[in-house]
Amino acid sequence: MKCGFYVKKADMHCMECAEKFFSFFSQRKVCCYYVENSVSDDTDFLLVFGGDGTMLRACSLIMGKKVPILGINFGRLGFLTELTSEANPEVVFQRLSSGDYNLENRSTIKINYNTAFYTALNDVVISRSDNINVVKVLVSNGKDTIQNFYGDGIIFSTPTGSTAYTLSAGGPIISPNLEAVAITPICPHTTSRYSILVPTDVKLFVTVEVRGKGNVAVDGKNLTPFETKMDFEISKGDGCLSFVKMDGQSFYSKLVKKLSCQG
Repeated sequence: MKCGFYVKKADMHCMECAEKFFSFFSQRKVCCYYVENSVSDDTDFLLVFGGDGTMLRACSLIMGKKVPILGINFGRLGFLTELTSEANPEVVFQRLSSGDYNLENRSTIKINYNTAFYTALNDVVISRSDNINVVKVLVSNGKDTIQNFYGDGIIFSTPTGSTAYTLSAGGPIISPNLEAVAITPICPHTTSRYSILVPTDVKLFVTVEVRGKGNVAVDGKNLTPFETKMDFEISKGDGCLSFVKMDGQSFYSKLVKKLSCQG
C-alpha cells in the first residue's frame, strides 16, 4: 500500500497528527510520502490533515487521478473531511488495509476560460473585482435563457460545494449523490432572487459584462482577471473524485450537526 500525506503545515496540531500517522503506517511497511505539488499515480490513498480549504487544495492535485482521498479534520466545519482530529492511526490503518470502508464519488464541473479548462470540486464564482459597479450576467443553455440579471456576480456550484458559498448566497443544499449544478446569483438587483438547478450534462454558456475588471475563482483560487466583457462555458467535469467514508455518519446527520453549530 502506498499513501500520500497532504498537511496544513501552518497548523502545529496538523503536523503532529500527520507525523503520528506517517510513523505508524511506515512501521507497517506502507510506502508513505509527504505531498508538495503532485501526487504519484500509483498512490492508493491520499490522507489530508486540515480543514475544508486544505481538502480543496489537495483535491486539485488529484483531478483526473483515481486516488481516493481521506480527510482528517482540523478546521471549523469540516464538510469535506471524514474523521476528527482524534482519529486513531491503528484503526485507520486496519480499515484501509482490509478494505473496510466505502467510496463516495463526488462530481466536478469545469470552466472554459481564455481557451483553458479549469476543474472545480466546489464551485466556480464569477464576480466584480476592483470596482463598485454591478456586473451584467447572462446564462443560457445555448437555446433558452436561464439567468439574466445585474448584480455582484454568479456562483456555479456542485453538490459538494452547495454547503459553501452557495449556501451563504441563499442557494440550495444538494445531496452529494445528485447530478446537478446550482446556479446562484450574488446580490442580484431584482425583486425575484432565486437559484436554479440544472442537470450536469447541460452545457452552460455565460456572458459577463463589467465596468472595470471581473474576477473568476475556481474553488477559491483566483484566475487572471478579465476586463469589460467575457464569455465562458460551464460543463460537467471529466471524471469524479472518490472520498473514503468510514465513520458511518450520513450526509444529512452531518449537515444538521455542522449547521446547528453542535460540532
